Amino acid sequence: MGKGILAAIREVFKNVSLFICHYHFLKNLGKELFGEENDTIRKRLNNHGIQGTLRKRVHTLDNSIAATVPPQLVETFLKRIETEDVMKVRALEGLPQMVIHTLLTWALEGKNQGQGRGFPFDQPYLVFYQRLVTVYTLLGQFSQTGLFKSKKEKKLYITIRRDLQVVKQDSVLEKTSAKMLEKVDVFNRLRSAMRITLPENKRGLNDDGELCNMKTIEKEVTKFKSRLSKDNNCMKDKAYQKMIDQINKYWDMLFCDPIVVETKVGKIIIQPQRTNNILEQFFRTLMRTYRKKNGFQAMERALKAMLKDTPLVMNLKNKDFMDILLDGKKSLAQRFADVDAEIVRRQMKKSTVQGTLSSARLKKIVSAPTFPESLTPLMGKKA
Repeated sequence: MGKGILAAIREVFKNVSLFICHYHFLKNLGKELFGEENDTIRKRLNNHGIQGTLRKRVHTLDNSIAATVPPQLVETFLKRIETEDVMKVRALEGLPQMVIHTLLTWALEGKNQGQGRGFPFDQPYLVFYQRLVTVYTLLGQFSQTGLFKSKKEKKLYITIRRDLQVVKQDSVLEKTSAKMLEKVDVFNRLRSAMRITLPENKRGLNDDGELCNMKTIEKEVTKFKSRLSKDNNCMKDKAYQKMIDQINKYWDMLFCDPIVVETKVGKIIIQPQRTNNILEQFFRTLMRTYRKKNGFQAMERALKAMLKDTPLVMNLKNKDFMDILLDGKKSLAQRFADVDAEIVRRQMKKSTVQGTLSSARLKKIVSAPTFPESLTPLMGKKA
């Protein structure tokens, strides 16, 4: 969509149809529309250091729960949340700790929510901020209904509320998030009009858009543009004006007629402007293949490990290093045989126990959009 590349294409590829990819067009529009608000929220949250603080709190709670709460009680707590039957755990040992741990985990998982399309289709920083505010409010309500009874529990509650208070009282975050929410709503209406990257669609980045007549899409976008232009409040913001200007500028390349191709089986209609998100899909296919072959969740961890592990592996070719490592043994197998197996078993068991709440199961529980609502019966009344 740059002036230079368009001019070059028209010069080199004369008499060739030009199309603008709907997927990337929307992506650029979204970044222009509320990219500034997104950056502000991201920077404010980073300045508060809230993510790192909460991760430390969760880690501390992990160890505390593992040391003081029997595993069977943790299992009961998780099971009751899964079945949304938390009233039966009101008197459960260690309940306040587990509630706070679970809520903090839910808040942190806010940065992973979305349909996997990335910004601007997903807004992880906005969701993270909204969840932090929700947790702050819920903890206050839990306190009022007497969930935190002992001195230790009350101290924990005060500590976590104080961590969240700096975010809750940040007026810039509050105003910016409200403004961004309005723009996200407008952006989602345009996505709906263009019938691509719909929020309810589960295909993520592999979304090629709904099979729809181009004239129908053009008609819906015309309605969207007309309604937005008549909204005086919106049109005071230059970001909305720029959005309409961009739509008008590339209108012919967005909604030009499909290409009709003659084949042996008859005519085929191709709408190339729906998406050119093909290379990205190919790359993701390669990544999935790699993960299945090696069992890694993501390549990032493997690449980071390579940096520090490579020198260690290369040192295995160094005779002096090997002499020190083997300590008189003939091979690494003999050297590893000297390791006390019981120590290894204890460490593995300890690691397993400490990860009781920070598990894939818990992440699945808190991934439900209505998760906080499942905890409100602990207040003894509806929130």
